[in-house]
Amino acid sequence: MMAWEEPVEAVDKLAPYTYTTHFKDHIVVLHDDEPVVCGVPIGDGSIDIDKCFRLLVEKAPITRINIETCFPYCARFAREKGTGGVTEFTGAFEIKEPPFDPNLIKPMEYYYPLNISQEALDVLMNAQVEGVKRSVKALKALRDKYCR
Repeated sequence: MMAWEEPVEAVDKLAPYTYTTHFKDHIVVLHDDEPVVCGVPIGDGSIDIDKCFRLLVEKAPITRINIETCFPYCARFAREKGTGGVTEFTGAFEIKEPPFDPNLIKPMEYYYPLNISQEALDVLMNAQVEGVKRSVKALKALRDKYCR
């Protein structure tokens, strides 16, 4: 998403060449007034993970998928808007509320919560543990749906 590419289209195009991948989910949030990409537990984001998983099963020679535990983090877009084909904040790029109260910690501060407060660190560490559990559950559900 940081390259402004629609996730399902990217998976569809790259699946035939995919031998390994990490599977993750994202939302777009605002850090102050700047749109940034935010990693969230699999199934909690804006990416159509069902369709992406199905495309990998149907089109890729892949036999295993790794869970990317990219929660919580945020990153700036790596290229200019529209470079990868997406020009609007719609679909997977619709701007959502950040996963944590910005009064506690702002999105681009998620990497360094201890620099903010012990409370922010505790909240984000607990969220990360719970996020891994939700991601595992979501990915197992997709495996059971498409691989058994």
